[in-house]
Amino acid sequence: MPLPDVSRLPLLAPSFVRELSARFRALGLNRQAIVPFVRHGEHWLERMRRPLRTFYLRQTRSPLVFALRLFVFMDPVTREEAMEALASDTLLSALLEVGLLVPRDAGLVCPFLLNMVEDQYVLCDDLSHGGEAVMGASATTGDLLQATWPVKPHASVLDLGCGAGTAALMLAEGAGQVVGSDINPRAIVLANLNQALSDRDNVRFFAGDLFAPVAGQRFDLIVAQPPFVSKPDSEEAVTFLHGGARGDELLLRILNELPAHLAPAGRAVFLVDLPRYDEVSPTERIRTALGEGTFDLLLLASPPKNLGECVAHYAAGRHPDLGEEYERALHAHLAHLARLGVIELCAMLFVVRATERTPWTHAIQTQGLGKPTGAQIERLIAAQDLLAGDPASLRAASLVVPEGTRFTRDEAGQVRIELDASRLIGSSTCSQSGVDLLTVVHESPSIADAVATLAKRMKLDNAAGRAQILQGVRAALLEGLLELELEIPMPAPARL
Repeated sequence: MPLPDVSRLPLLAPSFVRELSARFRALGLNRQAIVPFVRHGEHWLERMRRPLRTFYLRQTRSPLVFALRLFVFMDPVTREEAMEALASDTLLSALLEVGLLVPRDAGLVCPFLLNMVEDQYVLCDDLSHGGEAVMGASATTGDLLQATWPVKPHASVLDLGCGAGTAALMLAEGAGQVVGSDINPRAIVLANLNQALSDRDNVRFFAGDLFAPVAGQRFDLIVAQPPFVSKPDSEEAVTFLHGGARGDELLLRILNELPAHLAPAGRAVFLVDLPRYDEVSPTERIRTALGEGTFDLLLLASPPKNLGECVAHYAAGRHPDLGEEYERALHAHLAHLARLGVIELCAMLFVVRATERTPWTHAIQTQGLGKPTGAQIERLIAAQDLLAGDPASLRAASLVVPEGTRFTRDEAGQVRIELDASRLIGSSTCSQSGVDLLTVVHESPSIADAVATLAKRMKLDNAAGRAQILQGVRAALLEGLLELELEIPMPAPARL
């Protein structure tokens, strides 16, 4: 099925866009209205769950459910039901005229999908079309947004590869000016429509290859989830999906161009799957791509993914009937990766920050990447800044054991340290002296006070002894067993 036409969407008058948005809100079209229907068969394949959802949708006859069927679930309704949903014949006619509603199966339906991110409406494509389809809000989009929360006031933000504009529109609330760029002109049409639906006037979208639309500009914050899936020669290129033959070529190009676009002390946040195909570590590869500039690098890595399962997932997205084409695509993709020597994939979230001092690098192998929050990332960065900074600042700092940490003793006398499930770092073991160190630091007004207390208690009250204790504090801070007590505002992260 061809992608729906977007050429007439810019002709929709702003008054009709505002009326459509207001009607959605008046109906109560929000996440709470969508969730009950999404839950039907939510862990099943799309071809299995779609009939189940449409059955339950059709059991309720109300303007809200008609709107859900029209815009969220692509289930055609009659013209009369569409009128009940929109409550305006002129609005209905306007949407038909520009192709935001189209005839289908003796009814009407929106050929685009409506996503909800908090209170933001995002129109995007059904990604099964492939090719130039435009991505809206995915679960990983939520992860990327959550990793930038809490959003500090930024004078300038760039959403690189913005797709339908989800991240740009969500980040606009905490920014002066936001720019979204995408190589796909179709994405810019949909992003502009979504900007009009949101009525946020500090966001602009431009079509162009990576940084080309913002040549000469620098940003306080750059966010990107670039395409990272490997592309066999036998497959049609999919703009939102493929990052090169291996999958990391596009990311490496972005990193090479990034230094010219980060403001002083600006940061970039990336979320990708990286392939491993040689002995070079992800940290080394990223550092090499960034060139000679001075940048702090914080990298959070998940355990390796099952390569076959990842390839099967992407093949199923292209061939949802799971027939012979699916099998051929799966086999061809796995053979392609084998030829390139790709042996695993790893989900990674990393932060690049411009600095004028000697940069630091910190890579964390997490128990599972989960959904790192902006607050967690701020604390990790603050810890690295403290460790890399003036020794006097370290001694004057106040550290705490992360909230929710539990200590249990095993039969061998070792103490198991279990961090709260929301933390990125898993459990570890230490001796009783290690527990004493954590406890004293937690209770002391400064590291210097904690070192003095421990030195007397352990009868190590000399320069060498205090240095040994301080090294233990540094190690605990590095491992996440201690952290700075920061006053970080905590607005709720975006929910999809």
